Amino acid sequence: NNAAQRQKTVSMGVKYDKGPIYLSLSHEIHYDYFGGTSNIPTALRNSTTTTDSNDYATQFSAEYRINKQHKLGFDAIRKSYNETGNVTGRFDTYQNMAYQLAFENRWTDKIRTAGGIVRSNAGTCTLKGGVACSTTGLEGTKYTLGIGYDLDKDTRLFAAASLLKQGDSASYGVREFSNRPNVGENIRHMAVGMAYSF
Repeated sequence: NNAAQRQKTVSMGVKYDKGPIYLSLSHEIHYDYFGGTSNIPTALRNSTTTTDSNDYATQFSAEYRINKQHKLGFDAIRKSYNETGNVTGRFDTYQNMAYQLAFENRWTDKIRTAGGIVRSNAGTCTLKGGVACSTTGLEGTKYTLGIGYDLDKDTRLFAAASLLKQGDSASYGVREFSNRPNVGENIRHMAVGMAYSF
């Protein structure tokens, strides 16, 4: 009864893409990936050889193209992690919502900007046997802003800055770094460079 041998993923979605509007709705189910158990202290984890897990994610995405130079985007995703088992005090369920608002602008033939805000709520949780469960401090918010200047059609100078604000119990990773931050640690990130397209 090895969970790794039972793992499977089911994905589905629909989209509308016409004129200035893009809309999509997608849903994905992970069977026996144990997304809840793998992200909590060992003492709260269920055995992956004697229990099962069903993890769900539903995402809505929208983009409004004001014109060829200006775009606005919005995403909302709800995640739910659920595991079987009957050991009191072990992981049972966790749900949360995350949102993103993004923009992309081209102001002249040379200058463009992009940025956005991503927010993940603390969510709610339950433990087996009705044991009290708290998600206080698991929220996080990331702010990003970037600017680009095209020297020519192949070469662009760019600068970007971001701030990740973590709740006291949160440890959201940053794609640009391989290591996870410390719990509750805020991250300020800046980048300056040149991109060349061959």
